[in-house]
Amino acid sequence: MPDNHKRRFVTSAEEDIISNLPEHLIDQILYRLLTEDAVRTSVLSKKWRYRWTTMSTLNLRDQFIKKLSKIGALAHNGFIRVINQIMIHHNGPVLKFVLCIPNIVLHNFQEVDQWMLILSRNGVRKLIILNWNRIYPIPSSVFSCLELRTLRLYNCIFKPPLEFQGFLNLEDIHLKSVYFGDNLGGNMINLPCLKKLTLDECDNVNNFNIKAEKLQSLKVYLCPDTMLLRLFHSEHLHVGHEADLELTSNYLESPDCLNQTLFMLQTVKMTSLEGSRPELLFIKLLLDHSPHLENIIIRPRSTADAQKVLNIAKAVMLFPRASANAKMVYLDPQP
Repeated sequence: MPDNHKRRFVTSAEEDIISNLPEHLIDQILYRLLTEDAVRTSVLSKKWRYRWTTMSTLNLRDQFIKKLSKIGALAHNGFIRVINQIMIHHNGPVLKFVLCIPNIVLHNFQEVDQWMLILSRNGVRKLIILNWNRIYPIPSSVFSCLELRTLRLYNCIFKPPLEFQGFLNLEDIHLKSVYFGDNLGGNMINLPCLKKLTLDECDNVNNFNIKAEKLQSLKVYLCPDTMLLRLFHSEHLHVGHEADLELTSNYLESPDCLNQTLFMLQTVKMTSLEGSRPELLFIKLLLDHSPHLENIIIRPRSTADAQKVLNIAKAVMLFPRASANAKMVYLDPQP
């Protein structure tokens, strides 16, 4: 029989393909799995038994909660017990941590605070907390996560300790339904690397006193005191707001409202405009302090009639501007 037809015996090492996958492939497989599925890989072989404990990503979001709910693991504080086991057995850094806190009976957030403490000691770079329970006060340990690059919070209280100076590496913040505590006695939070900031339905925004000289995108939606946000170092500004008209107008007309030149501001986009006095004062303020402004994009609210749209355009065209190159772009009312 020719050699190429001889039966070839497969060794056990060749047969156990799963156990002999390269380390980088195992990492990629675990990265793509939900955390609970990654934990289950411990039964595949000895090589896989403790491999999940070194995962740099722990994704405990809504899919994870749904699976726990299906098997009845949320009852009797099961949510806390399951995640405690994951956190206890995990070794090494956790670079990305996503946590969904379900709307179940929790006596307190003590265990959640412990998880945050563990993360603060493990170099977390991306932290996402989606809280569907009662509002969660972010513990002081989170403010010691100095390696953070991305921070996303939902339904939390953001109140840094008095000694907190800032997140020196943070690049992206997305805060929804977040309540800002006292403003540290006037201290400014330093965010030297921040590029993107999104505030959605947040309260007490005026207490969020920050310095972010590299900010490129600022988006604010449905924040009652948006105009009191002390932040004017962005290249791109997108603001949608609801505010106290008298309070905002008084603030925008005050001499110390904006005492600096916005050298980096290049593009402004304002949507759902109604032509209110605060809106027009805000546009006037930006035009007067932005020598390098290139585009100001304005889109009225869908309920605005043709006359109101025309009035907004006329008012803006009459405002003095620091930049001779500023181009006005008027879009059709937002549907």
